[in-house]
Amino acid sequence: MNDNPHDVWRKPMMGRRTFLAVTGGVTLVLAGCGSGGGDGTGDSGQKPVSGGKLTYAISNEIASLDPAKISSSSGAGSAPGYALFGALLTLDAKTGAVVPRIAESMKSDTTGKIWTLKLREGVKFSDGSPYDAEAVKFNFTRYADPKIGSQAASYATSITSMTAVSPTELRIELAAPNAIFDRAVAKLMFFIGSPTFMKAHPDQIDTKPVGAGPFILESWVRDSAKTFKRNPDYYEAPKPYVDELIIQTIPDTRQSVTALRAGQLDIALFWNTADASRAASANGSSSSVLSPGSPCLALNMTKAPFDDVRLRQAVRYAIDSDQAAEVLGSFAATAAPFPKGSPSNFGLSWPAADEAKAQKLFDDVAADNGGTVRFTISCFQEAGNQAEGKYLQSVLNQYDNVDVKVNVEAAATVLGNVFSKSYEANTWGTPWWTAADLEQYLKSDSIYNVFGFDDPEVDKAVTALRSSTDEAGQARAAKVLVSKMVEALPMVTYGSREVSNVHSSQVHGVEPFFDGLINFEGIWKAQ
Repeated sequence: MNDNPHDVWRKPMMGRRTFLAVTGGVTLVLAGCGSGGGDGTGDSGQKPVSGGKLTYAISNEIASLDPAKISSSSGAGSAPGYALFGALLTLDAKTGAVVPRIAESMKSDTTGKIWTLKLREGVKFSDGSPYDAEAVKFNFTRYADPKIGSQAASYATSITSMTAVSPTELRIELAAPNAIFDRAVAKLMFFIGSPTFMKAHPDQIDTKPVGAGPFILESWVRDSAKTFKRNPDYYEAPKPYVDELIIQTIPDTRQSVTALRAGQLDIALFWNTADASRAASANGSSSSVLSPGSPCLALNMTKAPFDDVRLRQAVRYAIDSDQAAEVLGSFAATAAPFPKGSPSNFGLSWPAADEAKAQKLFDDVAADNGGTVRFTISCFQEAGNQAEGKYLQSVLNQYDNVDVKVNVEAAATVLGNVFSKSYEANTWGTPWWTAADLEQYLKSDSIYNVFGFDDPEVDKAVTALRSSTDEAGQARAAKVLVSKMVEALPMVTYGSREVSNVHSSQVHGVEPFFDGLINFEGIWKAQ
């Protein structure tokens, strides 16, 4: 395999739309791919050793550490949130099932309108205040506050009342039945901060909040590193095992590969299989999970040029998933919204690549709009994401009547533009496990509907999906979501990605969960 995948753009192409492929076999050592919560022996069978410093690298800087503002995606730099706050609920890496963490359970009544959240006893924030039902109620209220601007606001505002039945039990009533509300909490409302601290220090919520996670934030040098110390009062003693955690921001994953090989990093997060393989080849191991959903090109349907379905179809026909996977080497090709064999596909697939159809549609759109179709693909500064943007640009610019530019920006800027729909096209990712998860991305008023997708039939199907308590009813509603998505093409997906945490052989207990994020508390280093 070419040691630098970006060299592909500097080599001559063979024919108008034939591309030089970057090929090679990749074998990763899979270790500890559980959902967490074990005794830390996981990958080696050895007993954990306490002490030492752990250095972890991610690609994107986070904009804020406010628990109501942090994205759940590992690609958006959310790892520090898990170190600081832990999680109320999470999702299993393999199945996508809801997994209790600081919560003991979250269950609904038969209607899906009343939910009961039960918490572990005796959990405290690092400032000594109780992590109880009142604390969760305070945080859920903040998630709903429009002044906060939380990505979970549409779900939090569906709560009509909350009652702290006891210190460990919160009764939640929704405005309408939602049989999958626990999934929304596990994906969007799982970080809980200290109300005592937030009330006393509202000016520090973004930069140095207090949580009940395994670590306490000591310092933050933006775009460089966050330093955490061990939380001595963590509820899962004797965890965490390491005394100090440093989370570095390294946009260029090739630098992370070099740093791992040189022993300057203990673990690094990779969204690119080729980078992960290079990093693991030098006395390393990799704990890998298949990322839910697909890497994709998000298309803004609210304004020109992608308010025209013909242009969305043209881009879909122009992108060959098999070729993209071969050239980029960072994901597996996919022909359907969900992995092959998944019942969530309902026998549907994306339109297959077709150069002739793509060119005809580009020509038609150009003719109706006074000339060449021009748009910009925005992408994150992470090296693999830039490579995707450049690949898509190279493919599309070989068609007549198309002129595509690429704009690379910091994660905070990209996220702000995408969620405010101030973009044309953007390299993106859509973390879904099942068709039921699509409601978050396709409902017209959901903030995660970054595409501007607006279809009354979809909104009706979302309501049916949430209100149905039987599998058959949920399946009927879910099929509508998948069918409408394939028809409207709010995004162009081109693969399924494996997220890898590559670590040195001295590091143990690395257990990925949702989106390749890891439980820092269970990690230890051989001394």
